[in-house]
Amino acid sequence: METLTNKGVSCFPHKSNKYRRYYVKKDKNVCWRCTNKACKARIETRDGTVVEEFGFHCHVETIVNASATVLRTACKRKASEHDYLVDNFVAADSDFPPTLWAHAPDVMPVTTNGDESKS
Repeated sequence: METLTNKGVSCFPHKSNKYRRYYVKKDKNVCWRCTNKACKARIETRDGTVVEEFGFHCHVETIVNASATVLRTACKRKASEHDYLVDNFVAADSDFPPTLWAHAPDVMPVTTNGDESKS
């Protein structure tokens, strides 16, 4: 279940840890290293399936739910690719342009958040 990090780097969540792509072997297997730089744990995958694990982690687990990590990363990537706020609220031709929401209130006077009973 390979995914991308917030920075667009390949990432592979496995057994409550995350791995970064290290290199691709001649037989097309992908080698991954733990994202904790002090850790020597590695895995090897073929077609998205772990075929071998090497070493032990020298730290506590880094993620709790791999599926949630994949979903969160996909949502963040989608939000950055499509600038939702600009397209829907800031651009002049948006669904909710600033002329609808960015003006002084005309019904209620602006308050100073002070004690109004002493005026």
